[in-house]
Amino acid sequence: MNEAAELGPRLRTEREHRGLSLQQAADELRLDAWVIEALETGAYERLGAPVYAKGHLKKYATLLGLPCEAAAAGIDALSPPPAPVVAETALHLPTQPLWRKLPWRPAVALLVAAVLIAAGAALWRHPWRLPRNSSGARIARPSAAAASTPAATEAVPAGAAPAAAATVSRPARASGRRAPATAGEVGIRLAFSADCWVDVRDAAGKSAFAGIGRAGSARRIAARAPLAVTLGFVRGVTMQIDGRATAVGPRFVHGDVARFGVGADGALRPYAGHSGPRD
Repeated sequence: MNEAAELGPRLRTEREHRGLSLQQAADELRLDAWVIEALETGAYERLGAPVYAKGHLKKYATLLGLPCEAAAAGIDALSPPPAPVVAETALHLPTQPLWRKLPWRPAVALLVAAVLIAAGAALWRHPWRLPRNSSGARIARPSAAAASTPAATEAVPAGAAPAAAATVSRPARASGRRAPATAGEVGIRLAFSADCWVDVRDAAGKSAFAGIGRAGSARRIAARAPLAVTLGFVRGVTMQIDGRATAVGPRFVHGDVARFGVGADGALRPYAGHSGPRD
């Protein structure tokens, strides 16, 4: 039996000789009782790495007053065999970067070439290339202002004076008021920001529209003037008459209800039967 195997029983015998229990010895060394038991039975593998077993063994031998030579002999028996020496091998590093050996390099080159070809074709067909006439000279395009201005051209007979051969441009005049679809009719557009009850009657007293205008919607009404209009919630309505924004004055409003008439000229007038204040 070697010294490492004999060391455990010697530790146990000395502990019992001194009248110490496992727990008392563990408390003295601030260790668990199973550590003392493993040292006394030679189960050093329970203590983990040999360096931990060596440390506990030396502390326990010192506590029991055993000579350090016996503990050292046991510690040396726990030392693992030396690790074999591995011969170093030289690493052969590549002489070229790895990205140069990747297979996608030709694909990237083809993609770049395709992009350049597409860009050249787009530039060749660019709209700034002016057309050429039969002699090869470029034909200038008319300016945007001249192209956007409507004009009427009068025909001039052949042989007329050069001054008479000039074309006469007549720009169309923009009208601020939209002409009604039929003579005597007036057009109303109502845009609703809130639900509103609406009643519109024409000059003969017939209903042109009666119903509820829903919030977020708009309604166009055209009828023969003069019209009689009732708006149940005037604050939720904006109005245009023949394309002109028109506000309903306080003289036509009572509470939230507005009653007014609309003449053929688009002007507001008092509504028959209106119970609110009048001028």
